[in-house]
Amino acid sequence: MRSILFMCAILLAGVMLLLERMQDLPGAVAEGYGGTQQSTQQSGNPPAAPETGDRQGGAELQNVAVERQDTSFDDNTRRELALPRGPGGHYYLTAKVNGVDMTFLVDTGATDVALGAEHAKQLRLHLQDKDYTKRYHTANGIVRGAPVALRRVQAGRLRLDNVEASVLEGPLDMPLLGMSFLNRLKGYEVRGDQLVLRF
Repeated sequence: MRSILFMCAILLAGVMLLLERMQDLPGAVAEGYGGTQQSTQQSGNPPAAPETGDRQGGAELQNVAVERQDTSFDDNTRRELALPRGPGGHYYLTAKVNGVDMTFLVDTGATDVALGAEHAKQLRLHLQDKDYTKRYHTANGIVRGAPVALRRVQAGRLRLDNVEASVLEGPLDMPLLGMSFLNRLKGYEVRGDQLVLRF
């Protein structure tokens, strides 16, 4: 009889201990979940910044000037090429055109990518007088231009094929990166002292 009572007492003590532990359990679970949640928030990736601005058409960019060496690229959000403001407040893009290194002045006022006769020679574009079928109004008057297609223009990860361009008669200090290139991008915008090309 005593042994039965002793067994019942042990069983009752075990049940009481189990009940006490069960009462502590929800608090422990909640605290553990809260800790996990906080840890996830701290280590999780920040939300991607929303895309701002669209293609600005032919609108003039103020203080536009570039020297294309810096590339800003974010794999998690969007592909961008950042051009720092250069001398004279202009932006410049250094790119390979048909495999030839060339530096362009970004010009939103230019309809096409514009090359001078010397640039055409560098690209081995053989033109004849009859090829100059376009007319352009410039600060120096009306000049003729020969429409051409650039097989590839590439600057870092930015690559466009079959870009419309014009070779102008006579010399041109620097080739111009006009709207025939810029209109094929997803957009572009001035951010601080950079011109950002999105593609």
